[in-house]
Amino acid sequence: MPSLLISEVAFCSAILLSGLPLASQTSTFHLERLAGSPGHEMLVFVNDSEKPISIEAYHLIQRCEGGGTWGSTDFFMNPRSVGTKPIRQAGSTFWPDAIEIDGKGRFETGIEFRALKNAKGVAEKCESQMDAVLFTDGTHEGKEGAVHTLKAHRDGISERVSYWAKRLSLENLDGSGIDEMQSEAECFVKEDRAVFGEHGSDFFQYEVEPVLDGYWEGRYFIDKKVMAFFNPGERSPALTFHQLSHQIMLWKKGIDSHSSSKTLDIEFPPLSEPIGTCGPELDKR
Repeated sequence: MPSLLISEVAFCSAILLSGLPLASQTSTFHLERLAGSPGHEMLVFVNDSEKPISIEAYHLIQRCEGGGTWGSTDFFMNPRSVGTKPIRQAGSTFWPDAIEIDGKGRFETGIEFRALKNAKGVAEKCESQMDAVLFTDGTHEGKEGAVHTLKAHRDGISERVSYWAKRLSLENLDGSGIDEMQSEAECFVKEDRAVFGEHGSDFFQYEVEPVLDGYWEGRYFIDKKVMAFFNPGERSPALTFHQLSHQIMLWKKGIDSHSSSKTLDIEFPPLSEPIGTCGPELDKR
């Protein structure tokens, strides 16, 4: 997927967006598409309300004749958003932690998608929609199951960030335990992918993306980020430890102070799964 204005976009495959409605009768906005580069179309958010709206996360789903896909974008996923300056365009503002769209305004995301084609190269007929949205005040719109899955994705991120924060706090500052942590991260990535792939293997079986699929994908996302820090020979163990610790602590600070997630926790209690067999039992250390 392209990485333009929104830095982290999790999708199973490229999709064609066409008149995407929100899966709710009382939605405050809708999506449109504009012609982009050849064979691609760009996603545009349009606020139907007179009041501004501020979006933190959204989930998209597409069903085609030969299959389908789903995926989410969440500012919760990016620890580097802290301190980033807002980007203003006509009708909207791209903040470090949200998209704010003026009343009756539009937000051109800069994200392009190509048409989904079958094995013969023919564009498939697809039905697409945004089925869940999270706003900065902790409210949401869309199908309850899809909102729950989007929240579960955050739960997976939060749980794994908390794990790595504690795991790093037990290590020596000289980075002498880096090799062991690298092996753990590699093991976790394999485990995460196997589990969330199991929950979402049969696309047509589900009306919305399974909650556990979102949760494990969140854990996978963090473990992949952690694993990316381990580059033998590129930096010293001490520097690797310092840089990884800085990123995880920055992430944890943002998560711990995230007011909208605390509001969502009331309606959707945080999901948690066993840590697995890859890492140590931290409560006993």
